[in-house]
Amino acid sequence: MTRHFSRWTQLALASAVLVAASSLSQAGLTGYWALDEGSGVTAVNQAGGTNGTIANDATGGLGTGGNAWITNDAFRGTVCSGNGNDTGGAYISAGSMSQAEMNGDFTWAFWANLQGSGTGGNDVVLGNRFNGPGWSKFTPSNFEWRPSPSGGGSTGNVDIADMPRDAGWHHYAIVKSGSSFQYYIDGVAGASTSFTGTFNGAIPFFIGGDSGGERPAGRYSEVATFNEALTQTQVQTIRNGDFTEFGLGSGPAAVHLGAPTYQASSTGFTVANNDLIEGLSATVTGTALGGNEGTSSNPAVLTNGTFGPADMSSPGEVVSISNDTTLTYQLDLVAWPYGYDITGIDSYSGWRDAGRDRQAFVVEVALVDDLATFLPLADVVYNPSGLSPSDAAVFLTDPMGGALAQHVGAIRFVFGAQENGYAGYRELDVFGDITIVPEPATLGLLAAASCGLGGYLRRRRRTA
Repeated sequence: MTRHFSRWTQLALASAVLVAASSLSQAGLTGYWALDEGSGVTAVNQAGGTNGTIANDATGGLGTGGNAWITNDAFRGTVCSGNGNDTGGAYISAGSMSQAEMNGDFTWAFWANLQGSGTGGNDVVLGNRFNGPGWSKFTPSNFEWRPSPSGGGSTGNVDIADMPRDAGWHHYAIVKSGSSFQYYIDGVAGASTSFTGTFNGAIPFFIGGDSGGERPAGRYSEVATFNEALTQTQVQTIRNGDFTEFGLGSGPAAVHLGAPTYQASSTGFTVANNDLIEGLSATVTGTALGGNEGTSSNPAVLTNGTFGPADMSSPGEVVSISNDTTLTYQLDLVAWPYGYDITGIDSYSGWRDAGRDRQAFVVEVALVDDLATFLPLADVVYNPSGLSPSDAAVFLTDPMGGALAQHVGAIRFVFGAQENGYAGYRELDVFGDITIVPEPATLGLLAAASCGLGGYLRRRRRTA
């Protein structure tokens, strides 16, 4: 992964692309349900097809009071959910897939977080089981393909093991090309297989359960369908939230990070001195930096590219952060107004003993088109033990090596309850590069630059 920031290398793009008119098309994209409305019974299909209708929205979900909507998911922000009850659980009816769609090339892709309890192995996560000439569905155990007749007895039957029920977010995609399937999880190619047989009619399309009572317990986000076979690169791109190729503009900030990497030491760490927030001083809100036990109360110490002595013989290289402190960093939008792709975040702590070395914070980002709204990116909790001095590092990256967030204009760290009231932090590093605006947006760039980016860089996620 590139650990440097070449912010000046491509500034000429801003003037070079203002040369031609071009409009984005939605070629290939047949359905896109962001599932970010946050209330009500309608899940808007932003690709222009059938909107989804949520059944049992007020009582059949995993949100507050049983609501289907969850507005504070740590990785995906606002999502839709179902509680797994086969009679009262929430689910979404999202129209149907035509016979031509089912017999042609297609791709189905979505984010899901399946719970272990309340989830049967045959429940419908996406697709259908009943009321069609056969079925095609993701279940908590398989992707199932059952073409005519009647979904059984055909040499075309396919089962591909798929969904881990680990209460973690994963991105799933199935790509049908000709008479073969390719399965992806988190952008990584899994099983592939061939089949025979066709469908002789349309099938219903459901999200998070179906009307026949096969409803898993889980959370769902960003469901997309295409009438073409996406490549692995395209699957990875939409997993990173970028649907610009299909006419939906830039993606959401939050994507699933996978498990962070942790490292403990008693001799300190070498930190970066060329990242995106190097030399920036944060805006501090909430509890002020107290300078406890001789530590610094200057937030610029956290971005000076220095870890300091592991034994705290130089406490001025340590910032003691207390409960409920927030640090916000504004990225350089004068140099590049389109924002930045965030590819990695490192955080370092260190204390003379194991009493104040625990890291606990939430990372949030704001996109350039709405700098007042911060979206959750990662929830970090790491407590090393048994070392003296005790130093800790947390490395957040995308497991596919892509961007954690795109078009980012600001990043903040929200510190909750800290170990023994305050903990010693040494360095915060944020890695990435300028967001490259896609080629089809040439004329749109001029309008965006003159209108504060309100048009082209509008987030796909709808606002109320």
